[in-house]
Amino acid sequence: GGWQQPDYFHLCLYIVRSVGNDKFTFTVCNTGKDGLQYHPSAFDAETGRELKQLALTIWNIPSRRLLDSTFWTVLFRMQVYPSKKNNAEFLYTKLLPSLNAQPLRSNQDQGHAEFLEIPDPVAASTYHP
Repeated sequence: GGWQQPDYFHLCLYIVRSVGNDKFTFTVCNTGKDGLQYHPSAFDAETGRELKQLALTIWNIPSRRLLDSTFWTVLFRMQVYPSKKNNAEFLYTKLLPSLNAQPLRSNQDQGHAEFLEIPDPVAASTYHP
């Protein structure tokens, strides 16, 4: 997953999980610099370093919303067709909240969350799949 602009791209990992009763979760795993501002934060009590929930989960998604081809078309379009409109703001403030019709922050504290150190941006920028 992720998005592509004319001169830049950003990769994410998406995980879809059925939780029963026609409900799903959709998780965005993001370790890059873009989009992490939308992930919940905490601070390490010993070091004072900022920690992030690198895997952000959208909970209680009705199957009709997740199985709607409109969502998938828009999501994959961000990866296939480079555009300045393809960015973290669109993914996190428009597309993801549409899955369960709730603000992004309402998905906090609904399941286990692990807070980790933010990956080093220099090391991340030199990784090539």
